[in-house]
Amino acid sequence: MALLDIAVTTLGGALSATVGVFVGGMLTRRAQDRHWLRDRQLVAYQDLLREYATFSMILRRAHLGRTAWDYD
Repeated sequence: MALLDIAVTTLGGALSATVGVFVGGMLTRRAQDRHWLRDRQLVAYQDLLREYATFSMILRRAHLGRTAWDYD
């Protein structure tokens, strides 16, 4: 009976550790995917704001200098 208790306890511990590793891996992957997506969005927003700022400065300089500006 003692040998059976030891075997069941050992197998239960090994099984719970294995399940814990798999669940932890899945949760970590999800968090990393969200982090990567957030970083990509920030880069896209930076690019968008940079283009808008460039356009606004060109338009303002053309307006203040009373000169023509390239629409392209």
